[in-house]
Amino acid sequence: MLRLENEEHAGKIGTIDELGLINRETGIPLLFDVAHYRVNPLEKGLPPRGIVEEFLATWEGATTYPVLHYSTTAPDSGTHLPVNPAEFWEYVESLHGLGFDMMLETKEKEEDVLKVKRYMRSKPITV
Repeated sequence: MLRLENEEHAGKIGTIDELGLINRETGIPLLFDVAHYRVNPLEKGLPPRGIVEEFLATWEGATTYPVLHYSTTAPDSGTHLPVNPAEFWEYVESLHGLGFDMMLETKEKEEDVLKVKRYMRSKPITV
């Protein structure tokens, strides 16, 4: 299945607004990348829940589950850093109640995934 992902570089097609237009014309689902959103100078900060909800809505009728990409990045360059489990957990909690798969893009691969897993086990789960 073809998906469109928001872009991290200004001047390339792939801002939130541009992808919304493309989706309305083509029906192609949108994949949201938190790190790209954070470092694109045309988009600032952590994405509001409403933007994520808009991206997830583009998956209606798709044969697969919606996906989000998450990574810890350097604020100025967007370079991937080892994952910050507390920051990741805070972000996941901010999207409570929305249905999606989260792809964790990590610098240290298995080590980062295990670090997040340990952190999540120490936190209460709300359903």
